Amino acid sequence: GGIRPDLGYSNSPLAFENLLLVTVGGHNGQAVVAFDQKTGERMWASHSDHNGYSSPITIDAAGVQQTVFFTGTQAVSVAPATGEIYWTYPWRTDSYENVSTPVFIPGDKIFLSSPHPKDKGSAVLQIGRSGNGLAVSPLWKNNAMKNHFSTSIYKDNYIYGTDRAILKCIDSRTGETMWRQRGFGEGTLIYADGHLIVLGTYGKLGLVEATHTAYREKASAQILSGKCYTVPSLANGRLYVRNQREIVCLDFQQR
Repeated sequence: GGIRPDLGYSNSPLAFENLLLVTVGGHNGQAVVAFDQKTGERMWASHSDHNGYSSPITIDAAGVQQTVFFTGTQAVSVAPATGEIYWTYPWRTDSYENVSTPVFIPGDKIFLSSPHPKDKGSAVLQIGRSGNGLAVSPLWKNNAMKNHFSTSIYKDNYIYGTDRAILKCIDSRTGETMWRQRGFGEGTLIYADGHLIVLGTYGKLGLVEATHTAYREKASAQILSGKCYTVPSLANGRLYVRNQREIVCLDFQQR
């Protein structure tokens, strides 16, 4: 009963021990599925929901290892080995556009964000014990950070990401906006050595200090044209970025 998402499948599978955990979308307990990595045999299926575009993560929270999926209308936590559902949290958006990956905040919290929410676009959920099981409740929920296709980054109590077309830093404990900066559109970003490497939607590359006190740009350059939707990759001192036509490799090593 799965339905192909309007914009195609973009979820990344998640490896867990001998399993491959995949968001497939579907009803009657068929929305998330685990396959045997070697044989492709279906080992378990769980949850019921329309497909979203987000990729799952495995976390340890409230003393329990769990995999969190951000499906079309909900966040859902399951036991990665069996598919048992630990908790769900409703998150309805236009066109089922839950795209960004949930961000784990070490301890027992998780950050969710979407671009077209029915009420609020971002929240931090508290994961805790409830009787013999688990439950979640929002610590805060507001419109300070509406991630579209770019996943935010958590560092030292602060969340850095794109609120639609504005690069922002918010306090993960309160949802308060610490600073904002235009110029990158709905860009993507990664963290490295105390800095954010930000690739704008139309090819502007920025090196920004990862601090909550103010926006501090160390360098920027226009390196590509056209649409840049792919997150940068950094390996062995080299940065790889691309648009829809070409890929560029930049030497980021200190001389």
